[in-house]
Amino acid sequence: MAHVIGYPTRKNLKKTLLGLWLMMGIAILTAALLFDPKADIWQEIFSSMSVGMGIALILIFAYSRINPLGLMRLIRPKAFERHLAQDLIVADALGQLDQDTHVFHGFVFELFRVEHLVVSTQGVFVIAKIRESHAISEQDGVLYSGKKSLETLTGSTWRICHLISIVMKKYFHSDMMPMPVLVTPESCPATINKSGGITILSENSLTEFIETRDSHMEKDTVISFASFLRKRYATHV
Repeated sequence: MAHVIGYPTRKNLKKTLLGLWLMMGIAILTAALLFDPKADIWQEIFSSMSVGMGIALILIFAYSRINPLGLMRLIRPKAFERHLAQDLIVADALGQLDQDTHVFHGFVFELFRVEHLVVSTQGVFVIAKIRESHAISEQDGVLYSGKKSLETLTGSTWRICHLISIVMKKYFHSDMMPMPVLVTPESCPATINKSGGITILSENSLTEFIETRDSHMEKDTVISFASFLRKRYATHV
């Protein structure tokens, strides 16, 4: 069994609501502090409310990047249940990897949210999921799920890979590029295996793909890098 950090679960709803209420409180407090009762009252109300709403939107956006499923649980509960089920399928599959493997779920790495990250002697794998159950196609080098472009998903996955490569080179003197992987729902397996350097797999073929990669990371490097990630980026997952 792999070492798992941050297994995806249905977190306490009270904590999600508490976080949102705290953000609203910060926005309201900031607006109240900016209010000047000596000036024109209606102008001050409008100005303070505008600032407060702007701060609230920024905080909610930041929260959605850190905990997207938490916000989705409140706004789109059916989509939340579907996404969580897919997360659990992938997490359970990765958990079956060998004991020298470290699997991270749902943490923020240099402002980018990482869905799943595998650090093993077979290499480093950045894993994201295609959420829609539509046919996968490629047009002019851009992946589509049905009619929806996946350019944002593929772009952020590659950025995470490059950032991890920079960190590994800086702190561990290892010149290695992580492997980006997109996972499709089992109900809609992809007919495209690779696009723009990103491997596309079904949920059931993910672990076999990782296990059959040529080993090219020393065990000591795996342990050191996994420990570094846990202490610096994944302390709260």
